[in-house]
Amino acid sequence: VPVLAMHTFAYAVMLTVLGVWAGPYLHAVHGLDAIARGHVMLAMGLAQIIGILCYGPLDRRLGSRKRVVVGGVLATTAVLVVLAAIGQPPLWLAVTLLVALTFFAAYGIVIVAQTL
Repeated sequence: VPVLAMHTFAYAVMLTVLGVWAGPYLHAVHGLDAIARGHVMLAMGLAQIIGILCYGPLDRRLGSRKRVVVGGVLATTAVLVVLAAIGQPPLWLAVTLLVALTFFAAYGIVIVAQTL
């Protein structure tokens, strides 16, 4: 049960930002139209897929799933803190942080592997 709770929070952070928050944020703060927002959100989705592929073999290389998950949590938290701390980042920085967030938040796949 604790593993399921950990995965729920890991995935929920990424999905909330990608699915609910990023579009309105990019429109309200940066004035992006629907197509531009879609491009950013597509990049975020692709970053999450790439993140899953990168996180997968890390536990074997580092010899610990716990370190991989803790690293993912810390990286995700750092991106969120930077995004929250900068009121209106330049568009390039906002996009970079949003894409980085979905990449780093893909650590949930390691949590799922723990249950197998």
